Amino acid sequence: MFASDDFFLNEEERQFRQELSAFCQEQVEPYVDQIERTESWELLRPIVTKLGQAGYLSLPFPKFYQGGIPHPGIVHGVILSEELACRSAAVNGAAATGVIIGRTIYDFGNDEQRERYVRPMAFGEKIGAMGITEEEVGSDTAGMKTRAILDGDHWVITGKKKFIGNNSTADIFLIYCITDPTVDPHRGMSAIVVEKGARGLSTPKVFDLMGWKGLANGEVLLEEVRAPRSNLIGGLNRGFYVLMSHLNGERTLAAGQCLGIARAALEEARRFAGRRVQFGEPIGQKQDVYFKIAHLATLLDAARLLTYRAAKMIDAGIDQRSLSREASMAKYYASEVANIIANEAVQICGGEGYSKENLRAERYYRDARLLKIAGGTSEMQKYIIATQELPGLKIRL
Repeated sequence: MFASDDFFLNEEERQFRQELSAFCQEQVEPYVDQIERTESWELLRPIVTKLGQAGYLSLPFPKFYQGGIPHPGIVHGVILSEELACRSAAVNGAAATGVIIGRTIYDFGNDEQRERYVRPMAFGEKIGAMGITEEEVGSDTAGMKTRAILDGDHWVITGKKKFIGNNSTADIFLIYCITDPTVDPHRGMSAIVVEKGARGLSTPKVFDLMGWKGLANGEVLLEEVRAPRSNLIGGLNRGFYVLMSHLNGERTLAAGQCLGIARAALEEARRFAGRRVQFGEPIGQKQDVYFKIAHLATLLDAARLLTYRAAKMIDAGIDQRSLSREASMAKYYASEVANIIANEAVQICGGEGYSKENLRAERYYRDARLLKIAGGTSEMQKYIIATQELPGLKIRL
């Protein structure tokens, strides 16, 4: 049967999606409502462990991957993000955060660092968290206040991070901090690994977020935390380069996550439109709903094409600096589409869509809203796209 959804995927990638979908149906789907209701990390963590045991979290790490895909790439990562997010944004968020910092350590660390930190994350034995955002640091990392000074064979790190995914549940933290305050912050930033249990490391607050229930997200406080000098990743004062090096891939993976939530919301709306009867017929036969579904399906397909285009280009080995436009387009458009579809799904489902009792539409609405913020705001994505479309002309952010 012809499937336009997977038109740009090869047979290996299609089989991977089918295999992963079956895994999610068995190992993820039965638990997502309880995770949402209880906001329980204890229910979420075993799923991440199973993802690691099944080989899905080791996809980006050739040294540790033991699956049957000869050359795993960003396309497989996007499929993973889409399939997980279609069931649970929280599960995908917890798993993806570890994969992202694992990839950073894998690419910029040494063999000892890979074995100590990446291997356990790749197999779901440990969870990772990435410490970038602060009270005054979001899109603009130049305002970073967290500092690290060298004291003998240890870094002493002081600062406070905010909106950190997996904050209270992580075993491994990749902390971005200023190691040379005398120069521009982008030239004086470093990335240092801090392990759970380090003296002075605490997570004083887990935020009560609008969506993504079950995923711990909040503050990470570092009060003169000592980390071995050897925990530096990517070289002294090279943190900004390390941070920027994977942005295209991260944005494309985030776009895959958007596809998952948008797809789930559209499926909910379609099902409801087919069974909800008003004035003697299913509401899906009313012209407004009939055409609305067509519009939403078209938006989703357009977002999918942009996302998998970016993923295919990255896997083709195109220079990363040449892909910022395509990756930003994918993330920007997919996040906007996810919000449009989630909003319209609630409208189509009416009172049932606004209720937590019978449908998940309101959950998708809440989960989708973060997508225009996390992983790079829509405003920043538009700025990046415009710098490519209007070279030489820049506005003040």
